[in-house]
Amino acid sequence: MIKSPQTVEVRIPVPCGTIAAKWWGPKDVRPIVSVHGWQDNSGTFDRLIPLLPDHMSFLAIDLPGHGLSSRYQAGTAYHTVDNVHVLESIRQRST
Repeated sequence: MIKSPQTVEVRIPVPCGTIAAKWWGPKDVRPIVSVHGWQDNSGTFDRLIPLLPDHMSFLAIDLPGHGLSSRYQAGTAYHTVDNVHVLESIRQRST
């Protein structure tokens, strides 16, 4: 049976706008950041994360242009390597 832990939706400001995310688990524990694949969103983890230990925290993000996160400016190409900058911006916000 899948347990149903409390999920909190959060918005994280980054240079390209905001990143939408879902947080599972305690807020006083640094989360494991979960990143979806191409043409997907954080909903990918809705069934997986509830199966993981309750004492751990997980932050499933919507990358720019996916799910509820901000899009890049019109005409800007999306490259996987740009996600490194987004993840670093998220990390800097948590320190």
